Amino acid sequence: MVKIAIFFAAVLLIDCSAYGQSLHASADKNNILIGDQITLRLELKSSDEATVKWPSLSDLPKGLEMVGEPKQTKEREIRTMTVVLTAFEKGTYVIPALTIEFPKGKVLKTEPIKIEVRTVTVDTSKDIKDVKPPLEVPFRLRDALPYILIAVAAGLLTWAIFHVLKKRKKQERILPAPPQRPAHELALEALRKLEAERLWQNGKIKDYHSKLTDIIRTYVDRRYDLPAMEMTSENILSSDRILLLSDDQRKQLEQILTLADLVKFAKFLPDPVEHENVLRLAMSFIEATSTAGFQAAMPTTSQQQKLEITG
Repeated sequence: MVKIAIFFAAVLLIDCSAYGQSLHASADKNNILIGDQITLRLELKSSDEATVKWPSLSDLPKGLEMVGEPKQTKEREIRTMTVVLTAFEKGTYVIPALTIEFPKGKVLKTEPIKIEVRTVTVDTSKDIKDVKPPLEVPFRLRDALPYILIAVAAGLLTWAIFHVLKKRKKQERILPAPPQRPAHELALEALRKLEAERLWQNGKIKDYHSKLTDIIRTYVDRRYDLPAMEMTSENILSSDRILLLSDDQRKQLEQILTLADLVKFAKFLPDPVEHENVLRLAMSFIEATSTAGFQAAMPTTSQQQKLEITG
C-alpha cells in the first residue's frame, strides 16, 4: 500500500510540473501625474507550447490610452506582453481582470489593477508666482557665423550693384580691360596673315606692298612713338629715334619703305623673289627691334586696332 501511494503521488507531481501555468499582471506605477506614462506588464508562465490568445486591450477604462502598440516577448517558459499607458484626466482608473485563453478551453485571469491619476498640488495659501523667464543660452560665435556670412554676402552684393550702376552711368568698363599685346607680336601676326592672303601671287601687287608698309608704319608708330602713318618715308628714316638704330636695322627699314614707294608711286613691278624677300625683311626688322633700343610699351587700344586692321 505504501508503494502504491508513493506511485500515485509521483504521478500527481509530474502532472503539476508538466501542466503548471500562471498569469500575473503588474504596473510599474500606480500613482501618476496627468500625462505621465505607465508600463503594464502581463507575464504568462506555461510549459505548454500551444499558441495562446492574449487579451484584447480595447476595453480599457475611458480616459486611459495606449501609447504605441503592445510588445510580446518569449524566453523559455515565460511569455510577456507589455504596453505603455497614459491619462490626461484626473481620476481613478481600474484596469479590469485580463484573461488568457488556451486552445483546450482553459482560461487564466489576472487581478484588477487600480491607477490613480492626479494633478500637481497647488498651495493656495501662498502668493501666485510669475512664470519663470526663458533660460538664457550662452552666446557662441559658431551660432552667429551663418548670420555674419549672410550679412557680408548681402553687403558685397549691394556694393557690386551700386558699382555696376555707377560704371554704366559714366559709360565706363565694368571689368578691367584685358592686357594689351606687345606691338611686335601684333605686327608679326599681321605679316603672317598677309602672307597667307597671297595677294601678289594673285596679281594684287600694289595692295600687297601697301598693307606691308602699313604694318611696318603702325609698328614704328607704337614702338618708337612716331606718327609714322602720317609721315613720309624720308621723314621716318631721318627722325631722331630711327637714327639711333643700328646701320643694319635702318637699312632694312629703308629697303622696305623704298620698295613700297616705288610700287605705289612709280608703278614698279618687283620680281617674285623681291616680294618674298621684303616680307622676310619686315619680319627680321621687327624681331631685331622688338627688345633693342627703346623699351617697348604696351600698345593703346587705338594702336592695337591699327595693327589688327592693317593685318
